[in-house]
Amino acid sequence: MKTRITSKHFEWQAFINGRWVPIENDYVIEAHYTQPGAKQIKLNTSSGCVCVDFDLLHGTNMTSQCSPNIRRTCNLPPGQTEDMAWYFRDNQLWKEYGRQSSGTFPSSVSSKDIELQFLQNPQGSISFTVGSTGYTLDFASMSQINITTGMARNVRRRPKLQSLGAPRWQFLDFDGVWKDYSRDYNRCNVASCDIELLYRQNLQKMSFATWSFEYEISFTSMTQQNLETNTMRKIRRLEQ
Repeated sequence: MKTRITSKHFEWQAFINGRWVPIENDYVIEAHYTQPGAKQIKLNTSSGCVCVDFDLLHGTNMTSQCSPNIRRTCNLPPGQTEDMAWYFRDNQLWKEYGRQSSGTFPSSVSSKDIELQFLQNPQGSISFTVGSTGYTLDFASMSQINITTGMARNVRRRPKLQSLGAPRWQFLDFDGVWKDYSRDYNRCNVASCDIELLYRQNLQKMSFATWSFEYEISFTSMTQQNLETNTMRKIRRLEQ
């Protein structure tokens, strides 16, 4: 039986001056990396602004143009395994294998099935069906190929988000309840990890939007302002 991971089990590192060096506050990187649609993240470091490419796992220093290698290590006690998810790019959305959407046929394989095959042969492939259509998922090219049409789609393998101990950002809603910033709430385009990243860059303000309004967060006054109605709400940062 798989044991649930309850503490930080990963570490993001950069290869600098001949050795692997831990990256500070790497839970911010991890929170982005677990999102299948995230391709990269920009970090302000003592060496300048570094852009980390999640697909290639290397960084590009935007100042010096050097490209340090980046890696993610995983250290788990015996008996624990990391919960990995596999996603394919379906038009504009990344969808997890085995998760059936309304009006679609279920895949004959799940993330768990694919991960098991991948661990046995990372350069191999796995065949599956969706309805009557056959596909091959090629691990080497990280692509899904329609056997009939030859159409290829990009595939990504990402860890599922665990409790990282990262600070949570909340706003005081009109009903008097503190609520987390989340992309699942009113189609908000930021989450706590996005706000935390900008906060650590010592910015004074940031902007974001929901399905109906645009907002501005002031880190100085710890407030959120609706740019159309000028309504102000308190925000807070919770250490975990």
